[in-house]
Amino acid sequence: MGNQTVIRWAAGSLLAAAVCVFGLVWLNTDFQKTAKPPLQVWCAASLKAPLEELAARYEQEFGTQVILQFGGSGALLTTIKATNAAGVFIPADSSYLAIAQEKGLGSECHELAMMCPVLVVSTGNPKQVRGWQDLLNRPDLKLGLCHPASAAIGMMVKSIAQSRGDWESLQASADVMKGTVSELALDLKTGALDVAFVWDQTVAAMRELEKIPCDELAGHSSTVAAMVLTSSQSTATSLHFARWIASPEHGKPVFRKHHFVESPKR
Repeated sequence: MGNQTVIRWAAGSLLAAAVCVFGLVWLNTDFQKTAKPPLQVWCAASLKAPLEELAARYEQEFGTQVILQFGGSGALLTTIKATNAAGVFIPADSSYLAIAQEKGLGSECHELAMMCPVLVVSTGNPKQVRGWQDLLNRPDLKLGLCHPASAAIGMMVKSIAQSRGDWESLQASADVMKGTVSELALDLKTGALDVAFVWDQTVAAMRELEKIPCDELAGHSSTVAAMVLTSSQSTATSLHFARWIASPEHGKPVFRKHHFVESPKR
């Protein structure tokens, strides 16, 4: 091996090592704590508690204002498409990220947590709801659903019901259709509803609610992930935030604190 070849090999090795070191320390530095434009985060309403905490920590640590826009996942995606919005998109199910990628709206994604749909009543189950069939056969129950076009859980429940041939009956039995799980949980808490489909972490966070057995929901889950939107004016900040909230050191403990289940390692 000639001297020039050795020099080129050594230089390449040093460069590769430098890149690795930079990747490891990037999330643990001040990330250039200087004045930066605000970061817009489009986030499913069911993720409100952990994202508010993480946004506050991020602002304090890195000096970047994080503007959180909460809503139903489908409604948020519609807004992002219509306005070519910048920032980070965090829906309640990764299927919305697949749609966004197909339309060229987003790039890098990072998994954050998992959620599962559950059938929920007020604590103590005062109406003695026994499961799925009661929703179809008991007109005395006040049932709440999320709209399939607006919310991830609405889309999931519709898909499950359609596979059983029950969607039209279930939809007809519903007293209300809301845009977010948070609205359904509040209606259950106040007694405006008797039963609804929400996420498991919603129940864990509200002592006024309890889940009841529902075999029809078994095996269904949602993967929560953050996507960097390609129209972001400050892609570096969007990417840094997405990686930071997905990191084992920073984001994952906050999601666990708020009753989210960690995604299984692939």
